[in-house]
Amino acid sequence: MHKQHLHKIITQNPTHNFLTDSRNGETYTYESFFQIAHNTSIFLRKNNITKVALVVENSVELLALYIGALLEGVVMIPIDLNKKQDVEQK
Repeated sequence: MHKQHLHKIITQNPTHNFLTDSRNGETYTYESFFQIAHNTSIFLRKNNITKVALVVENSVELLALYIGALLEGVVMIPIDLNKKQDVEQK
């Protein structure tokens, strides 16, 4: 993801809806969502985190962490618990 391209999209659409959390109906604008992702990237950088493995369900928080990690070049390893169940059922 190119930071300048992302910045351009956000500044052109700051108040437009970016996504809605299906769990609680909360809506995030481009600006509010990417502020969360930016804060996440700062946390990763300040703590010298280079790899993250997660066992979480798909969520707004996971997406924010994923984008924050991409902004910092951090390797993300999401682990889908449902995949294990799919494999076991076959």
